Amino acid sequence: VKPENESEDFTFLKYYQKDGLPNDVIYGILEDGKGNLWISTNKGLCRMSFEGDKINFRNYYTEDGLQSDEFDQNSFSKSDDGKMYFGGINGFNVFHPDSISDNRFIPPIVITDFKIMNHSVSIGDDTEDAVHCNRSTSFRLDKSITETDTIILSYKDDVISFEFAALNFTVPERNRYAYLMEGFDTEWIYSGSRRFVTYTNLDAGEYRFKVKGSNNDGIWNEEGISIYLIVNPPPWATWWAYTIYAMLIFVGGLLFVPKREKAVKQEMEMTLRIDKAKAEEREAVRKKTSQDFHDEAGNKLTKIRLFTTLAKKETEEETTLNKYLSEIEANTSELSNGMRDFLWVLDAGKDTLFDMISRLEEFGNSMFEYSDTNFKVLYVKDEIDKINLPMEARRTLILIFKEAMNNCLKYSNAGNVTLEIEFQNDMLGLTLTDDGKGFDCEKEKKGYGLKNMIARAESVNGKLDISSEIDDGTKITFKGNITQMGN
Repeated sequence: VKPENESEDFTFLKYYQKDGLPNDVIYGILEDGKGNLWISTNKGLCRMSFEGDKINFRNYYTEDGLQSDEFDQNSFSKSDDGKMYFGGINGFNVFHPDSISDNRFIPPIVITDFKIMNHSVSIGDDTEDAVHCNRSTSFRLDKSITETDTIILSYKDDVISFEFAALNFTVPERNRYAYLMEGFDTEWIYSGSRRFVTYTNLDAGEYRFKVKGSNNDGIWNEEGISIYLIVNPPPWATWWAYTIYAMLIFVGGLLFVPKREKAVKQEMEMTLRIDKAKAEEREAVRKKTSQDFHDEAGNKLTKIRLFTTLAKKETEEETTLNKYLSEIEANTSELSNGMRDFLWVLDAGKDTLFDMISRLEEFGNSMFEYSDTNFKVLYVKDEIDKINLPMEARRTLILIFKEAMNNCLKYSNAGNVTLEIEFQNDMLGLTLTDDGKGFDCEKEKKGYGLKNMIARAESVNGKLDISSEIDDGTKITFKGNITQMGN
């Protein structure tokens, strides 16, 4: 390549067989009057032409008139009149470059044969050929395949073939072909000089088989030719077969669904009966256990309290011993009260929110009865009467608010104490308020008592909020979703 600036170096470009040359062994190069290079090689003659930045290679072989595809070194020359001479192993070729022209003929494309199971399909009705086609009935073309525009096939025709040709008779062995089965192939398939194609197991449906080709000089007939192909489905895959299937499924559903629904209903009823029996058995065990425990433990605790009282009378002068006996009596009383709460929680007949509130109301009334504090409970019975609470939730809430009321009595000096219950959309709220002297909330929350109450609330997926100010009373609020307050 000659540079624009004469002071710069020339650039050399290399071309090989992969770029378009007929062979990588070059014997001679001659330039014609149009700037084309004619190159003799070990496998043909090449014309290398230039169109701007594009380089074209046109190769010639023995079928184009060469004495041989193999030329000799130092055997090439150009005469004054522009003729070129290239010598080879079988003589030499002489020609003028201006006399060499490409074949510009666009060849017609035709489909020359159609086969089923590798046997050509004939025109008309021929039983013997039908057997060769492996068909139970005769399959014939109404007219020649070159004039046929539509072929209708059975699902049994699972191996079909097409043969085709480009009607160019100048070096026809260099004609090239490409085909496409629309509906099956996704792009054109270039088959070189191969003039046939076979398809197997085409699904039922509609297709269009298309072929295009070129002449010996690579001039393509892009329009080509096509033929419409219909493959009928098997009887069990037709629309009327699917209609029958749908009807059978529908009838089967009418017969099966009620039977299945009945079986499922019976199974559900049996499961419910079993669950009910288990629940009744658990409740019976709970009731029996609580009664037995109440009778046995209550009897023993009563005797302990009795004997403690008698012992105190006998030891009135023994101050230390009398102190210990008082401690025993107090702890026994607390144990008795705690045991009653525990047995109350176990009682299967005390499962509602109303039962729990009644228990807290009873406890509050007995605690504040002989004090100067006015105690009251606010709630709407109809809202809580039939709301069941899990056993662990009932026990936890009783312990939290009994302790809260006990602290209120001991430390608040309140004139009024109110327990208010709210229930809406599964959310339960219990609030205990007093108008007592209050306390430093931040300081007291670090104590064990309040931390223990907060931990109890969290154990049943609830939240306990405690707020208090000096001389402004105290407010303790529990909130929780009863659907999440599991056993």
